[in-house]
Amino acid sequence: MNSQTHVVNSSGSSAATTLIVLLLLAVIASLSIYLQNRLPAAATENAPATEFSAARALQKLRIISARPHPIGSQEHETVRDYIFRELSNLGLSPETQRTVAVNTRWGSPFVAATVQNVLTRIKGTNSTRAVLLAAHYDSVPTSFGASDDGAGVVTLLETARALKANGPLKNDVILLFSDGEEVGLLGANAFTTHPWAKDVAVFMNFEARGNTGPVVMFETSNGNNNLIREFDQAAPRSMASSVFYEIYKLLPNDTDFTVLNRTGAQGLNFAYLNGINHYHTWLDNIQEINPRTLQDLGSNALALTKHFANDDLGAKTTNAVYFNVLGAVFIHYPPLVNIVFLVLTVLLFIIVVWQGFKSKQLTFFGIVWGFLALLVTVIVSALITWLAWWLILKIRPAIFSVPWSEPYNSNIFRVAFVLLALGLTSIIYLLIRRQADWRTLTVGASLWWLILAVSVTLLIPGASYLFTLPLLFLLVGLTIVFFSRNPESIASQLELAVAMLPAVIFWAPLIYVVFVALTLNSAWMVTICAALLFGLLLPAIVQAINVWRWLIPSVLVITSLILLIVGIADISFDKREPKMDNLFYGLNADTGQAFFASSDSKTDEWTTQFLSSNVQRGTMPEFFPGSPRVFWKSTASAAPLAGPQASVTTDHTENNVRTLSFRISSPRRAPVIAIYTAPDIIVSDASVDGKKAFRETSDPSQPSPPMRNWGLQFYALPVEGVEVSLKLQAGKPFKMVLVDRSYGLPEIAGAAAKPRPDYIIPTPYAISDATLVSKSFSF
Repeated sequence: MNSQTHVVNSSGSSAATTLIVLLLLAVIASLSIYLQNRLPAAATENAPATEFSAARALQKLRIISARPHPIGSQEHETVRDYIFRELSNLGLSPETQRTVAVNTRWGSPFVAATVQNVLTRIKGTNSTRAVLLAAHYDSVPTSFGASDDGAGVVTLLETARALKANGPLKNDVILLFSDGEEVGLLGANAFTTHPWAKDVAVFMNFEARGNTGPVVMFETSNGNNNLIREFDQAAPRSMASSVFYEIYKLLPNDTDFTVLNRTGAQGLNFAYLNGINHYHTWLDNIQEINPRTLQDLGSNALALTKHFANDDLGAKTTNAVYFNVLGAVFIHYPPLVNIVFLVLTVLLFIIVVWQGFKSKQLTFFGIVWGFLALLVTVIVSALITWLAWWLILKIRPAIFSVPWSEPYNSNIFRVAFVLLALGLTSIIYLLIRRQADWRTLTVGASLWWLILAVSVTLLIPGASYLFTLPLLFLLVGLTIVFFSRNPESIASQLELAVAMLPAVIFWAPLIYVVFVALTLNSAWMVTICAALLFGLLLPAIVQAINVWRWLIPSVLVITSLILLIVGIADISFDKREPKMDNLFYGLNADTGQAFFASSDSKTDEWTTQFLSSNVQRGTMPEFFPGSPRVFWKSTASAAPLAGPQASVTTDHTENNVRTLSFRISSPRRAPVIAIYTAPDIIVSDASVDGKKAFRETSDPSQPSPPMRNWGLQFYALPVEGVEVSLKLQAGKPFKMVLVDRSYGLPEIAGAAAKPRPDYIIPTPYAISDATLVSKSFSF
C-alpha cells in the first residue's frame, strides 16, 4: 500500500513539475515578445518644448501625407515647399540642392532624375564634424507616404524644433530631406557630391516598412564598436541587434543609408516593420500610423542627436556584437568575446559528454539518435510548413490580392505554424523515445547547436550570440544535472528549466521578428528557427511526452489546424482591409492604338468595365520592349495625348565610334520617361545631362565593356527635357522606343467609368493607375 502510494505521488509530482516548466517557458516566451514590442506613450501637444512630441509631429504629418506625392508630381512640390517653409519658420536657412542624379549600381535600365534635396544646418558652438539626420520626402504613387517616409520627415522637423528649444550644441547638425529615394536612392546620391557631405562624422537615417511596432536600429556602418557604445549610452530604448542586419540582407530593400554609408561616415539606420500591408499602399495614411511608434522614432532621433552633437565619436574599429534582453537590457561586446564564449561552450560540451559517459547517463547510439532526430525535425517542419502554406494559397488565392500576400490576420498563421512545428517535433521524439532518454537526445541535439555556434561565430560574428549563449547556458544546466546524484529529481528539472530560459528569451522574439520581416511566404524558414529552438528545450519536451504521450502532439497539431482554418475563413475585404488590383492605360503614338491593361491574373468587379471587349492575354512590347511579362489588355478609345519627343543635337563618328546626342521631352509634361534601345544596338558609354549613365567597373581606370539593351528611366523630367548622349557602333541606324508615364488614368471623351470601390486599392506597382504613351524613333 505504501509502495503504490509512493509511485502515484512520484508520477504526480513529475507531471506537476513538467507542467510548471512548460508554463514557465511559455510565459517567458510571451513576455519576451511583449517586452520587445512595447511602445512608449505618445507625448501630447503640451509636452515641454525641449522634448519630442508625437502629437506636434502628427500635425505636420497631416499636411505632408494629405495626398500621394511621388517625385515629379505637383503634390511633391507642395510637400517640398512646406518643408522649406517650416525650416524657415524655425529661424533656419534651408537651401535646395537641384541636380540630375543617376543610379548606376542597379544596372539597365539606369535610373535618373532631377532631384531637389532640401538641406539645412544648425550651427554648433565649436563644431569639428557634423551629425546628419536623413529622411526622404517623396512617396510612391500608390501611397500617401505617412509612414514611408512622412514619419521620418516630421521626425526631423520636430527634432529640429526641439533642438532649437534646447539651445546650441557643440557640433553642427545637418538635416537632409532627400528626394527620389523611392525610385533609386537618387537624392542621397546627389548629397554625396554636396560640400557638406565631407563634414559628416555620424549620420542617422529614418525609414519605415509598415505602420506600427517598435523602432529598430537594424543597420550600422562597418567598424561600429565605438558607435554602438555611444548608442547604448544615449538611446532611450536600445532596440537593436547585430543579427537584424543579417536578416535585412535577405530582403530586397535598399535605403538612403546604403548610399550615405559610402561616404565613410559612421551611421545608424532606423525603421519600424510591423504592418507590411501598409507599405507602399493606400493604407499608408495618417489614420493608420501609430502615434506611439512615431514617438519612439522621434525620441531616439532627439536623444541621439543631442548625444552625438556634443561628443567626438571615436574612430572606426571592429564590429560589435549587440542585442537586447527582454526588450530593456542592452548588451554589447567586441568580437573577441565571441571566441571566449565559444571556447567555454566547447569545453562545457566536452565536460558534459565526458561526465555523461562516465556516469553511464549517455550512450553513443543515443547521441546519434538525438543528432539525427533534430535534423529530421528541422527538415520535416520546414517541408510541412511550406506545403501547408502552398495549400492555403491554393485554397484561398484571394491572399494574392492582399498587399504583399500577407493576410491581415497574419498573427493567427504565425502562432499556428509555430505550434505545428512543435507538434511535429513532439511526434518525432515520441516515435523514438524508446531509443534514448532525454539526456542523450538533448546532447545529440546540442551537437548541432555546437556545429552552428562554431560556424556562425567564424562566418557571421554578429549572429554568434544566438547560438553560443543559449547553448552555453543549457550546458551549464546539464553539467550541474550530470554531476548530481539524482538527475531525474524535481530539483534537476527546475535547474534545467532555468538553463533553458536564455534560449527562449533570445529566440522567441527573434522568431517573431523574422516572421514580420520575411512575411508568411517565408514561414518555412521561420519554422526552421522554431525547430532549432525546440532542440534546446528537449528536457521539457521529452519529459512532457513521457508523461502525456500522444496527448501533447495531438493537442498541438489540432490547435494548429484549427487556427489555420480560422485564419483561412477570416480572409475577407473591406475599407480597413482592402484587396488590390492593377490597371493602366497605354497609347501607341505610332499607330494611334490604345489599350487598357492589367497585370492581374484575372479581372475583378472594377477592372472588368475596362477589360470587357476584345480582351487578350499577352506581352506589350510597344510599352515594355523585351519584357516577358503578360497582361490582360483590351482596346480603348485613343485619348488626345501627344507622344514623347526626341531630337538630335549632335551626331558625329570618329574611329568607328558614333557619338549621338539627343534631347528627349514630353509635350504632355509627363513626369517620367523611359528609353528602350533596340536589341541589336550596342552601347559602349552613356550619359544624361552630362552624368554618366553606364555600368560601373571594379577598376575605375578600366572602361566598361559594351552592352546591349541599354535603357534609362528618368523621373521629374523638366519641361525642356534632358539630353542623352550615347557612344555607339558606327554604320547602323540607332533605334529606340520612348515611353512617357504620368500619374493617373486619362479622361476619355464619352467614357464613363464607375469609381473603384472603397474595398479595393491600387496594387503598389509603378504602372498602377498610370498613363503610358510610346513612340519609336530611328536616327
